[in-house]
Amino acid sequence: MAEDKYVSIGKWSISIDGAGISNADKIGFYSVSGPSLSIGLEWHMAAGRQGISSTSVATPGHTTYSTLTLTYPLSKESKSLYDWRKKIIDGKFSDALAAEITVTFYDDDGQQALMAYHYHYCWPCGYYFDGAHTDTSSPATETMTLVFERFERENLG
Repeated sequence: MAEDKYVSIGKWSISIDGAGISNADKIGFYSVSGPSLSIGLEWHMAAGRQGISSTSVATPGHTTYSTLTLTYPLSKESKSLYDWRKKIIDGKFSDALAAEITVTFYDDDGQQALMAYHYHYCWPCGYYFDGAHTDTSSPATETMTLVFERFERENLG
């Protein structure tokens, strides 16, 4: 198979619209992971001969999603993601629940967008600070876990 059918995971970016975050491109995300989805099963008895139940049949049920996780360096200049999480804690839901996040993957040169994942109605549900390193050259990081209502994959190039 031709190599150009695959997306390099080395070139990617994150944009966040809403929730008062205007500088996502300057945050310097280290990683993004998730989500996974699970489609529940509903079991029904299928009638056999003479109305006697002989087998059960599975049909698709409710879809559930795991969370989206973003890891980024702790910054002296920007605490917009931390403040977003704080809005949830302070009960300011109308300011915090409508963010749209897009993760875009690019070609090896980082010039042409190839694919994007769009996450709708995101909000933070978890936060982790990892700042105690014996290697002083490693920056402290923050990890934000996000819930979202749905996501879509878009082929761009």
